[in-house]
Amino acid sequence: MDDANAMVLVRTTVGDEAAAKGMAKRLVQKGLAVCVHVHPMTSTYRFKGKTVQEGEWLVEARVPKARSEECWVAVQKGHPYDVPLVELLAETRVNGAYARWARDEYDLSDLSG
Repeated sequence: MDDANAMVLVRTTVGDEAAAKGMAKRLVQKGLAVCVHVHPMTSTYRFKGKTVQEGEWLVEARVPKARSEECWVAVQKGHPYDVPLVELLAETRVNGAYARWARDEYDLSDLSG
């Protein structure tokens, strides 16, 4: 895959909209993600022996491959949950126009391969 068009997804969930938007803003401002999507959702899981079903917010960051580890660590460090799931998903290829926008807007020329 062409590294100039390579991105990864770093995603997690948080309990409220303010936490999700705050995390998204911090990742973009620090240059760790070029774009972060925030979505409301419902999660069902077991915790301390009980089945729980509650609302959460999905935070999904598009990250240049070269910054993926740094972003993944930053999400874990600033996470409000005691036991967060922070996923670093497989490399994806984005279209050229998006990749160029990301390199130009975030000065990623050093990451273009």
